[in-house]
Amino acid sequence: MSVTPVITLVNLTPHAVIVLDENGEVIVCIQASGTIARLVETVAEAPEVLGVPGVTVALGPIDGLPDQVDGTTYVVSMPLLMGMRAAGIDRPDCVYPFGQVRDDQGRIIGCRSFARIT
Repeated sequence: MSVTPVITLVNLTPHAVIVLDENGEVIVCIQASGTIARLVETVAEAPEVLGVPGVTVALGPIDGLPDQVDGTTYVVSMPLLMGMRAAGIDRPDCVYPFGQVRDDQGRIIGCRSFARIT
């Protein structure tokens, strides 16, 4: 008999993450933990582009991401995970909501799965 390991999901986004099956039924709803993981941005002025003000954005350190803990998976935003990978930070304990599901008004109401960036 195989035993499924217990995994704790911690949502480090500012909103609940709802995973829906193909019938639109809720598989899991992970409430926001109250801690938000994000990349710190440093913004500086840059030349205009066709009369529109321009800026440069330097992505800095990660704020709000706890250290790895055995059995814990952190749900973060896709931009954060992409920034981490671009910086060479490999955290297999981090995933982002993937496969957006929208209502008839075009609003995101959930996702289909969790993704890692390789």
